[in-house]
Amino acid sequence: MNHEDKALIKNPRYAEVVEAKVSIIINTILWVLRLIVGLIVNSVAVVADAWHSMSDNLTSLMVYIGGKVGSKPPDTRHPYGHGRIVDVLALLMGLGLIAIACHIAFNSILGFIHGYSLRRDYVSLTLILFS
Repeated sequence: MNHEDKALIKNPRYAEVVEAKVSIIINTILWVLRLIVGLIVNSVAVVADAWHSMSDNLTSLMVYIGGKVGSKPPDTRHPYGHGRIVDVLALLMGLGLIAIACHIAFNSILGFIHGYSLRRDYVSLTLILFS
């Protein structure tokens, strides 16, 4: 048995924590790239996609916290364990997604009402990066 197999047997939430770490790193890189390109091109769609990556990042953060805290053994204050933290984090995650969706919708409506124009010199770069 290798180290990861032993860790998984000892802590069933180990895989969640490892997946969350990798996902946080990748989604942070995607968020930064998409946000920068979206702001340069002045594209609401690309900026919205950047915030979607950030929402994925928040989800991974919740999974990481839930995996770390939820795997703690029962104690005197929590005789049934700490697994319920995952439910609380799922509620927070849902509220965060609603907030991000409202922000994107609000900015999209403003852009539609007031009009906006793409910086056409960067559109091909955007299509190459996000196709």
